[in-house]
Amino acid sequence: MYNQLYLLLSTLLISTCSALEYRDCGNGQVKGIKVDVCDSDQETCVLTKGKPFQVELDFIPEHDADSVTFHVSSLVFGFPVELPVENNDACGQNLIECPVKAGKRTKFTYEGKVDEAIPMSSVTVVFNLKSGDTELACVESDLELQDPTPEDKKEDEQLTHQEL
Repeated sequence: MYNQLYLLLSTLLISTCSALEYRDCGNGQVKGIKVDVCDSDQETCVLTKGKPFQVELDFIPEHDADSVTFHVSSLVFGFPVELPVENNDACGQNLIECPVKAGKRTKFTYEGKVDEAIPMSSVTVVFNLKSGDTELACVESDLELQDPTPEDKKEDEQLTHQEL
């Protein structure tokens, strides 16, 4: 469940992407964050549990980096709780072009799916990109999670039958 929550919170975009409201919690390196399924007319991004999403983080790092890891935490009563991740190697998973060069605009792209078992409906996510102990980018954003509609479940069933 935590891995799926992490995938959701890795929150954080391509084709018909919409910009997401965010707070830079680092040194101003983040230039934008987009989520492909978010509605640009809404103040808060709404993700549907069980549905895939794609996130793109645009930033300008202050440091060179040969390796990059990503970390996601959720704010619980104002305190960050890091979520466990099986593989947070952004370079190894080709989520970012490595090596990262200081001063060069860089994109980190991630695809995930929100676990339907997550009980929360709203969450503040803190997303960090690091090289060792050096922070390359930090962003915080509020997300809303919604349960899938009957139509969403019907679409999923149809896709499953087509895959068989």
